[in-house]
Amino acid sequence: MDELQRRILEALERVSNNPDWANLHTIWEQCGSEPLGTFRRAWDVLEENGYVEGDIHSGLIIAGTGRITGAGEQALKDQG
Repeated sequence: MDELQRRILEALERVSNNPDWANLHTIWEQCGSEPLGTFRRAWDVLEENGYVEGDIHSGLIIAGTGRITGAGEQALKDQG
């Protein structure tokens, strides 16, 4: 897991007790407003591994909603 993927999971974990899915634009900002393509690729890798789920849109900005999964929480714990 790379640094951006870890930051995404950590940001999602901070809001995981909220019953609503997280606003991915806010998560993107909390992760340093990385270039859109970079953030999107990191999200796609996390999603392929089952660590996150959601509906991400990228155009001029990152938008959509998402959340960390149980597998994502475990991956963070395993990373230390």
